[in-house]
Amino acid sequence: MDESIQKTLLDSRVNSTKTLVEAIAKCESKPKVFICSSGVNFYGAISNDLLTEESPLGKSYLAEVCEQWESASSPLTKLCTRRVLLRTGVVLDPSGGMLAKIWPIFKLGLGGTLGLGKRYFPWISLRDMTNLIIHCIEDASLDGPINACAPQLITNKEFTQAISSHLNRPALLPIPSPLFKLLPKEMADDLFLCDLKIVPEKLNKSSFIFREPNINQLLKAQNQ
Repeated sequence: MDESIQKTLLDSRVNSTKTLVEAIAKCESKPKVFICSSGVNFYGAISNDLLTEESPLGKSYLAEVCEQWESASSPLTKLCTRRVLLRTGVVLDPSGGMLAKIWPIFKLGLGGTLGLGKRYFPWISLRDMTNLIIHCIEDASLDGPINACAPQLITNKEFTQAISSHLNRPALLPIPSPLFKLLPKEMADDLFLCDLKIVPEKLNKSSFIFREPNINQLLKAQNQ
């Protein structure tokens, strides 16, 4: 990735957060909670470990972006404003985003796995993501890092099979992993070829209820 693009990406996250924090510091009546939504890329691109909110910072460019993004709001701890750091997985909903883009491809029977499909990727449904934000506002016991991911650990192959089965279409055309090497390294490794097994440990211990905790429930919800 070009250095100027890297700088723009970093500055857009960090500087905007610093601006908000500076504005909060000047407020007479400060907000009770501040929610920063970075990403699961905090843990890097690939890990064999089961990752919780206590897991260390990973080694990748986007991990560094997430770390600086989250750190930009650290002054709030001295201002009595509760700070929630959402580390968000891929947000899925049939009406938009990534799932909507691949839906027509799978309907044509042209869907397939990325490479062998063994890589894990963290995800969360749009409805659960929306409810989670509300939950974090209302539940004062939640602060610090929160893994905003569904409890189901799923591989790319399992994800592909679920969509294929739901649509009753074959998924026989795997996308060779080397094709993604044509993209900038950070984009290929951190976004498309990531392999992370992330557990929403804090949410599991809280009163939050996932409405679509597994991919099949999400796909069935489309027909409701």
